[in-house]
Amino acid sequence: ITNLPFILEEDDFRKAFERFGVITKVKLPKEYDGKTKGYGFVTFEKEEEAMRAFSQLDGKVLFGRIVYVKPALEDVGQIIRTGK
Repeated sequence: ITNLPFILEEDDFRKAFERFGVITKVKLPKEYDGKTKGYGFVTFEKEEEAMRAFSQLDGKVLFGRIVYVKPALEDVGQIIRTGK
C-alpha cells in the first residue's frame, strides 16, 4: 500500500484493513525519526480477503490521501536468492 501519510500508527493502519478479513501480518516501515516511509504491507489469511481489500481501496482516499494497493510477493529476498 503506497502513498500513506508519514505520520501513521500501525494500529490505525491495521484497523483500516481488518474489515476485509483476518490479518496475519502488518508491516509499516519507519524512518529513524519515527515517521513512516509512506508505504506498508498487510498480509491476509486468505487470498480472497486481500483481493477484496485491493478492489475496494486501490485509488481510494484513506487517511486523507489517495492510496494505491498492489499485490506483493511475501518474501522477495527469498525469491531473489533461490529463484523460487
